[in-house]
Amino acid sequence: MQCVDCKTKIEDPNTNAGTVEYPRCRQCLHKILNNFNSDTPVGTPEDVVYYRKPFKHTKSLLIAGIVLFFLIVFMGNFHIISSMDHGFQLISRVSFSLNEFFVNLDEITGMPAFEAKKRFPLAIKALVKAKMIESDEAREKRVAGEIANTTKQIYDSIQVEMKKAQIESERQTEEYLKKIRKILDY
Repeated sequence: MQCVDCKTKIEDPNTNAGTVEYPRCRQCLHKILNNFNSDTPVGTPEDVVYYRKPFKHTKSLLIAGIVLFFLIVFMGNFHIISSMDHGFQLISRVSFSLNEFFVNLDEITGMPAFEAKKRFPLAIKALVKAKMIESDEAREKRVAGEIANTTKQIYDSIQVEMKKAQIESERQTEEYLKKIRKILDY
């Protein structure tokens, strides 16, 4: 028996090499068929070498799979934070997720807090944990302190103005009384 493509005679059968759909010639690895339109092999199984062609890209696929796995683990555990003041920073996530991998800190701090929480909930939690932005409690405490300071400043300035007005009023009253006494003394 011979191969249809390369005309090599098949004399050394090797039936222990495994099986695939079609037997192949050992020289050219072409399928051995009765003719090009038939799927029936020529000869008996003892006359043909059954060849399983090895997959050539096994190592590269394994390496690509490992790299992909570590990339997914990295992206799931970290945020990359960018800002004009601090450049790029890597911070740990609160929980594993593939959302919000790249986060712009300037965008978050430039919008109202409720909008930022709605659009970037995971990043806000991680940024608060990393103390890059303040928490709700800290913000409320800061705002309450600012309101108290502003109120105290306004109250103090009103008190100063009232004291000045009182002093000026007393001064004017004294002047009028002096004028009246002078007029009465004549």
